[in-house]
Amino acid sequence: MKRIVLLVCVPVVLIAWFVRSVGASVRPSGELGPAADAELASFVGEHLTGSHAGRRACPLCVHGTKPAVLLIARPRGLESAVATARALERVLAGEPEWQATGCVVYVPGSGESDAAARRRLQSALAGAGLARVFALFVDEASDRSDLAAYRLPHDDDPRTLAIAHVNRRAAATFVDLGGGAAAESRLRAALESLFVREAPYRERAVALCGEDEPGRKLEFWGRVFDEQGLPLAKASVLAYQTDASGHYAPPGSRTRSPRLCDVAVTDAGGWFRFTSVEPGPYPGRDEPAHVHFTITAAFHDLRWVTVWFSDDPLVTPAKRRALDSETVIVDAPIQDGVRSFRIDVHLEGS
Repeated sequence: MKRIVLLVCVPVVLIAWFVRSVGASVRPSGELGPAADAELASFVGEHLTGSHAGRRACPLCVHGTKPAVLLIARPRGLESAVATARALERVLAGEPEWQATGCVVYVPGSGESDAAARRRLQSALAGAGLARVFALFVDEASDRSDLAAYRLPHDDDPRTLAIAHVNRRAAATFVDLGGGAAAESRLRAALESLFVREAPYRERAVALCGEDEPGRKLEFWGRVFDEQGLPLAKASVLAYQTDASGHYAPPGSRTRSPRLCDVAVTDAGGWFRFTSVEPGPYPGRDEPAHVHFTITAAFHDLRWVTVWFSDDPLVTPAKRRALDSETVIVDAPIQDGVRSFRIDVHLEGS
């Protein structure tokens, strides 16, 4: 079996150097925004633009493994956040090979309805020309505990946050970065630092959990191909799943971030491989046990895949008939106490 390469982070020393080097707009300790190297909590919002337009999804679950910038604002700071988004768009347009993105996160004011929030965000985005920076608004009431970790501005505060992150960890938070050349320079430096954090690579199978994780062992592998059927090297394959009890995070946890989650980078032949334990179905629900994948590669469209097991009794005839385009049913035989399957993925050019 071909081996894969795994993203690893450079030491905390690099992060400290970066925070010192980007200037006075980085969050001073004890003020707005998460600290450097803090794990970012998941939150769900309604996407107005981007790959999930018209859907509710967590932007970190969709894009959180690659270098990115979150731009978060309350009503009085929204125009400023969009100005920063324009600066970020110019940076990304000048670096087409970067697998990086940005996201404007609007936090509506107290009592503001979803319809009003949608109109306000649409108005702010009008004419902004954002292609690689998408936008969404969140329901703070339903995500209060997760958003609290972001140390947001208060309800009528005009200040904005720009959080540079990769692999769900913050590298630095900027307050009121604004637009223009100075913002572009700092955003470019932030993203360059995040790409450094992705290297160096190590060759081995990616383990979603330790050897002592309860449950039957699981192995899965496959290849990533381009639109012409040729193998894609250095494609990122994010895999995440529930544990054997059907939970993404321990019961009572304050985060929605999946505990069994990691990223593989395909080798020269497009191969990737993971080891894990067999996921359990969600407790009290009839959703089949599954593994989620998010696959990205430079100059190719993002692809999402959910894998169900063909021998799962919850994969009923009715569910087979209603299968959506992102869900795949695979044969996953059990041999010597290990369940295994292969999944190959084809990406379309962007």
